[in-house]
Amino acid sequence: AHTVINIWVVKESKMQIKWCKGCKNFQTWASFGEKGSATKCMRCRERQREKYALTKGLKSNDKSAGTKRKALDSEAAESKKRATTSS
Repeated sequence: AHTVINIWVVKESKMQIKWCKGCKNFQTWASFGEKGSATKCMRCRERQREKYALTKGLKSNDKSAGTKRKALDSEAAESKKRATTSS
């Protein structure tokens, strides 16, 4: 399935804008971050991530269950801590 990405350029300001399916509004193309082909801006993707994590947390009996991102962040922090204490 080939996805078409539409970017509009506002004539007067040369600003590049794109429709966000989350906000249901035009946002600057830059607000889509590194994922310029995404259908939602960074703010909407973050909100969706938080909402998803909440639903998963509520359904889980294990209070320590977190998102993959939290686990990776924690792992990175531990790795950094070990690197600074071993030098």
